[in-house]
Amino acid sequence: MDEARHVEGLALDAFNNMYRATQCELLKKITFNVMRDEYRHVSFGHVYLGPVIAKLDEEAREDLTDFAFQAVNTLMNGGTANTIASRVDPGFMEVPANGNIDPDDFFKGRAEAEEAGITQELPPCQIHSITDLMIPALARVGLITPTVRKKYEEAGVPIAA
Repeated sequence: MDEARHVEGLALDAFNNMYRATQCELLKKITFNVMRDEYRHVSFGHVYLGPVIAKLDEEAREDLTDFAFQAVNTLMNGGTANTIASRVDPGFMEVPANGNIDPDDFFKGRAEAEEAGITQELPPCQIHSITDLMIPALARVGLITPTVRKKYEEAGVPIAA
């Protein structure tokens, strides 16, 4: 159930960014309605999970907070971009293949850009799915405990106060 809530949050984020970026009125209308639907899914997760998590004993809750942390940490810091994992992910490897780009050149270019200080920061007004949606959602349902908050801090994953 928690994984589904994360996926719904990612969908909401993607459609929100698309809505903000497009100048096409039809696409704006479509993405707006899709966002309304995704928001219902996310809201249902909050309504359902908050009370369920509150009833868990401390050990079970800490296990769940650690599971959520591991997922977020993997997405933030241990993701597959520019790593050996991305080279073995068939879905990811379709990106350079579809563009007729040699995978070695692709990863070399990524490394050179990073060394030159070119970051993957989002442009202004874009929502970051993890820090702007997932972390607040985890906090709302009780999955940011003092114990796991320390792990987020050590991993460099920002948590709003």
